[in-house]
Amino acid sequence: MRNQQAMSHNSGNISAVAQRKLSASSPRICIFTIDRIYQSIFPTTLPDNGDLHLFLANTLQLRQEIPYLQTILDPIEWDRASRFKYEKDRNLFITAHGLLRIILGNLLCIPAAQVRFKTGTHGKPALDDTYHNSILFNISHSGSAVAIVLSSQYAVGVDVEYIRPIKDVDSIVRRYFHPQEISYFEGLPDEEKSKGFYQLWTQKEAVIKALGKGLFFPLDRFSVEGADAAWNQAYMPEESYPSCFSLAFTPFPEYVVTTKVTL
Repeated sequence: MRNQQAMSHNSGNISAVAQRKLSASSPRICIFTIDRIYQSIFPTTLPDNGDLHLFLANTLQLRQEIPYLQTILDPIEWDRASRFKYEKDRNLFITAHGLLRIILGNLLCIPAAQVRFKTGTHGKPALDDTYHNSILFNISHSGSAVAIVLSSQYAVGVDVEYIRPIKDVDSIVRRYFHPQEISYFEGLPDEEKSKGFYQLWTQKEAVIKALGKGLFFPLDRFSVEGADAAWNQAYMPEESYPSCFSLAFTPFPEYVVTTKVTL
């Protein structure tokens, strides 16, 4: 990695495309894009010093890998995949969960098919307790995009969303968002409201995923910022909640990704 601001280089078929750090109190994030699968070039060590690894992939670039990826899913994952009505949705699920297995298998030094998971109280996935490790992760997929974030120190959440028009988006914002977010959204020009909504939504989704609360945590109880390509803080209602920082950006055309870390 040549610098902390932004860089790009290729290493086989996985590219580390950027590193970003806001301040001494925020983590550095290394962003990888995956266009083909060769396990030997996936990281074999966890990010250290509180840093994050964020992996991004597009199923349109990995279509030739899907037959292999489906062979490493466990029966529960395969059952979930088979329930999708449309092939594109099934392939997205297979790609996301297959990549997660490959990434974690490399870190655990075991075959991807042997990685075992557990589920938290509100559905957040985690590695099985038998591994006795400090790998914290989260996964998201939408449209044809996949996002996976890893940390060795902090609880993390990630959300990716395909930017598409939403009917009655103004009423959705007024009903579910925090007053500060409503004010920000209503100040946007009409042509920027779709992207602005998803910048806010992905940050809020990533917050509750990082906290492991799912949608049991009311979205209007905390606020996030709408800026793009910068670390932003989430403002939580009670002191008992950890500080949350997020990075929102658009890695693919028509997509917004936000990763969240609790400090």
